[in-house]
Amino acid sequence: MLWLNLVGRVILINSMLTSLPIYQFAAILAPESIYKQIELTIRSFLWKGGKSETKKFSLVKWDQVTSPYEKGGLLIRLLGFMNMAFVAKIAWRLITRDNCWWK
Repeated sequence: MLWLNLVGRVILINSMLTSLPIYQFAAILAPESIYKQIELTIRSFLWKGGKSETKKFSLVKWDQVTSPYEKGGLLIRLLGFMNMAFVAKIAWRLITRDNCWWK
């Protein structure tokens, strides 16, 4: 079976795995355990490549992996920050807009 290399796994993480919960995170404030579990799955996929029987350790700190390209990171989005940003955006719209259909 052919496995993805590290670059392929990062592209798959950025395009799919961090994008899947966006719709749910945009509507509700998810518990911390939910996005911690998703990030744990993403970490495991990044370092192990989907091979669950192998035991590998992280080569770089997670803070470094989630940092921007300019700082040497891989720009993997933190789901907790995304969730808070979406909920804050909805709250801001509820507070500031008067002529919306939901008021």
